[in-house]
Amino acid sequence: MQNDLKTMIVSRVRGFFTNPVLRIPIQDRPFLFHEMLQDNLLRLNLFAFIGILPLVAILINIKKTGQFEGIPLTETLTTGDLDFFIRLLFCSINLLFILISMLILRLQKEKALKVLITAYILIVMILSGLMGSFAYVAYGTMNTFNMLLLIIAMITLLPFRWRFACFFTAYISLLIPLLLMIPNNHLNFGIILNSVIIVLVAYVFNAISFHGYVYQHAGNLTIRRQKEALEKMSITDSLTGLYNRRLFDQVYPREWRMAARESRTIAIIMVDIDFFKNYNDLYGHIKGDEILSGVAKIIAGSAERGGDICIRFGGEEFLLLLPDTGAKGAGIIAERICSNIASSRIEHKGSAAADHLTVSCGYSTIFPTGGIDPEELIVRADKALYEAKNAGRNCAVMYTTEIAQSDSCQ
Repeated sequence: MQNDLKTMIVSRVRGFFTNPVLRIPIQDRPFLFHEMLQDNLLRLNLFAFIGILPLVAILINIKKTGQFEGIPLTETLTTGDLDFFIRLLFCSINLLFILISMLILRLQKEKALKVLITAYILIVMILSGLMGSFAYVAYGTMNTFNMLLLIIAMITLLPFRWRFACFFTAYISLLIPLLLMIPNNHLNFGIILNSVIIVLVAYVFNAISFHGYVYQHAGNLTIRRQKEALEKMSITDSLTGLYNRRLFDQVYPREWRMAARESRTIAIIMVDIDFFKNYNDLYGHIKGDEILSGVAKIIAGSAERGGDICIRFGGEEFLLLLPDTGAKGAGIIAERICSNIASSRIEHKGSAAADHLTVSCGYSTIFPTGGIDPEELIVRADKALYEAKNAGRNCAVMYTTEIAQSDSCQ
């Protein structure tokens, strides 16, 4: 038990000093960095908005009293009060950051956004150090520096190198003015130690925040991958790798509505392996499964467009859904399927159509309208397939008015 606890603690400590991004697959890292950029932008915009409020309070107070912290404004301006000007600069930069980030978002320039966020954080770090040093000289406290540093540490997501650069910049921006304004013999060692501790605490807070964000992203990514895998399994035929009837039931109504809305034709090809039961009886079900898988690959390879959907419709029957396809295009694909299967020369001694494996195809095309049931197209393709079987199999037959008339006579 103690060994397990020790191992867990050591693992956590080691994990803290490693780059958590390495846990994310390479192909998913751009998405992580994009999400991180968007989160940083949102958090910093909120920080900048809050940072504008002191400027509003200062201006209101100056308008009412004509003073800045009890000192007349004219005296503040003439004496060149650096504390006043740095606060004014800080608030103005916050306002400028909000306006520029809004403009870049509208232009959708992600690289420019990254540069803006990096520059803004560095400027805030520098100003926090300057404000902290001036506040200490004037009031003997560095509360402004401590507060800004901890807020930035908790709201931003900084990778290791940027984290070190930002907090080191803040510390130098605090220490150098103090060394310049306070004689060395009067500079308390406790001030330096206190500032180092604050910087280290802020660094650790930011590291924890960054690691937690990346680990959460990795967890969400795993859950999403598992969900996608389950969804794919539910719409995929495990034997052939083609889509199954469930996906067809989901996609077909949508394709029908789209074709009707855009006044485009839609076609369906039904494909059936000739005398497949005889093949199973003669060669066995394992060989039969291999044939189903091989035929599925040939059918999928015969439909070249990305929008064409190949489906195992049931048993030895397959279906191709062809959006924006007329009778000529559907006929070419159907004939190609028959030819490709026949040219594979797979032995089938149980077939009455040939000494090798063949398929029969029936196809139909239609302009969807409000008065036609979507099932009608499937029925027509199925009737054409029936006619192909009656014609001796190993052929492709299009649904025609003659088929419709012969069917009505029966």
